[in-house]
Parts: sequence; structure tokens; C-alpha cells
Amino acid sequence: MEQLTTDNASRVMGQDVYKARFEELSRRYVRGNDELAALDEAVRDRQSRRTKTELFFKDLEKIDGLVTEFSDELWYSLVDHATVNGKEDVRFMFRNGVEIKA
Repeated sequence: MEQLTTDNASRVMGQDVYKARFEELSRRYVRGNDELAALDEAVRDRQSRRTKTELFFKDLEKIDGLVTEFSDELWYSLVDHATVNGKEDVRFMFRNGVEIKA
């Protein structure tokens, strides 16, 4: 955009041409910022999932031997929450971000 402003000041350029180029550059800038924000959000999401998974594995390492029976402690370390949308639609959200429909 700075280059466009410099070009406009140093040579003859119709204002319609300047305005069209400026608007195109503005659209590209906004689109680039939106893409960057989406990528930043994806990185934060992956970092959060990684942290949650690492914490789960640390909790799992504390359990001696093979898991052979239900354990409240293990269940709570796995599941973040459950959502009941109806009799046929119960969803479990795990701490690592995975959701399953039961």
C-alpha cells in the first residue's frame, strides 16, 4: 500500500485506477489477516489438545498394571463432559478434544 501511495504521488495516475488498486490491496490484506488469524487459532487448538493429551498420559501412568475394571478416576481423566441431545443422541467430549456419539 505504501508503494501504491508513493507511485500515486510521483507519477500521473487516475484516481479511479488508484482507488481500484487500493481496494484490491485492502481486500488482499484483510483476507491475509483472516487466514493468519485462522492459522493462529488452529495452532492454539493443537497446542491445547497436546497439553491435554500429555496430562492424560501422566494420569494414566499413575495407574499400576492393566485397567480391568471401571475406575472413576480414569473416567474423569478421560471425559470432559457429556451432552444429551435426546434418547438416541448422547455425545461424549474427551479431554483431548475428540467427540463421539454413543
